[in-house]
This record gives sequence, C-alpha cells and structure tokens, in this order.
Amino acid sequence: MKKNVFVFSRLDSEYVLRLEDNFNVTQLDPQGDIDAQYAAALPEAHGLLGVGRALGRAQLAQAGRLEVISTISVGYDNYDLDYLNERGILLTNTPDVLTETTADLGFALLISAARRIAPG
Repeated sequence: MKKNVFVFSRLDSEYVLRLEDNFNVTQLDPQGDIDAQYAAALPEAHGLLGVGRALGRAQLAQAGRLEVISTISVGYDNYDLDYLNERGILLTNTPDVLTETTADLGFALLISAARRIAPG
C-alpha cells in the first residue's frame, strides 16, 4: 500500500509524477482554502514536502501518521525541532545548494565596487 504525501508548495510536474510512482500525492491548491486543505490532508499524511510554512506542535497536532517532512530549502528555522524529535518525525532539507551561488554573488559585488560599475 502506498503512503500519502502532501505537497504544500509549488513543485514541477516532473517531480510530482516521480512521487506518484511510489506515493499517493495530494497537492495544495493555492487558489483554494489553504487551511481547509491542510486540515483534510494532515490526518492521512505520512510525509510533507514544501517550503515556507512554520510547522510545529499546533500545526501538526492532527498529523498522527506523519513520518517525514522534506523542506525544499536550505534552512530549517520554520520547524519546531524539539517537537519533531519528540514525535520521531524526520526532517530533511537541502543544505549547501546555494554555497557557490552566494560566493559568486559576493565576488561579483566586490568586483563591481572595486571597478565602480554601478556609477558607470
């Protein structure tokens, strides 16, 4: 039996199709009643996938089957780690994906300032 995954952020259809090979996937409709969609999906969700929503004790109280949350971001400050550990819910993120990009931007700003590109 496939487990249920609730995708609460925009995700390319290619990835949704890959998820659907192994899971029952429910996607958040940003045009609909967001709170109602969460209320309907959380009790059956084994996994959550998305970014930009704070999730902790109050938000996950109805998620009795939840096993994993995958955040599509570098950080994890939107999540109550103590509560997730207490419940045994795994949290994953995508560390280091912006390291080179951030370094490139920093170097570009240094060169721009040194060469006075903006005033030119």
